[in-house]
Amino acid sequence: MATGEAKPGSSTKQEISEEKVEDLIEAFGNCKWFNSKQGYGFITPDTSSQEKTDVFVHQSSIDMEGFRSLQEGDRVKFWYKPSKKGLEAVKVVGPGGEKLVGAERTKKSRPSDRRSRCYNCDEEGHHAKQCLLPPWPKKCFNCKSFDHLIADCPNKHDTSSTEESNGSSSHTPCKEETSTEGVERKETSPQTP
Repeated sequence: MATGEAKPGSSTKQEISEEKVEDLIEAFGNCKWFNSKQGYGFITPDTSSQEKTDVFVHQSSIDMEGFRSLQEGDRVKFWYKPSKKGLEAVKVVGPGGEKLVGAERTKKSRPSDRRSRCYNCDEEGHHAKQCLLPPWPKKCFNCKSFDHLIADCPNKHDTSSTEESNGSSSHTPCKEETSTEGVERKETSPQTP
């Protein structure tokens, strides 16, 4: 996966010396589209010919600091060469030769339907570490019994069973398994975050 991250003081694989630039085709154009996650896109060159062929651009050929990317419609000056798959940009800069600004780096977002749930009181909105209630004794996460943990649960289904492979489970905990009657909570002071 291409991240487009440039390390300070490092040179890209495809850095071009001045002699090599003379062997390439220089052009101006606009960024047609660029996928920042994948690190590549295409530039539409300004050509007078009727056959307009887009030029492939990889993030490693973009001359800019930090996260290298282009925005759709960015005006660029670039040098390209023919390759096996078509035309490929070797160096991309701003129209006046300056470094480009590029697109904003996208943030990885958590799914909005994912809620945090406290393992202590089973309420949403906080984790057990921030829970103000004293801790419950350890219990089985399968059947909610306080007599054993999930590793020793008698109701734990065998992984080779057909029910579990179909995603359905017919087990519902009985009253004895879910009852907290007669179970004492440990008396400790409330935890502070």
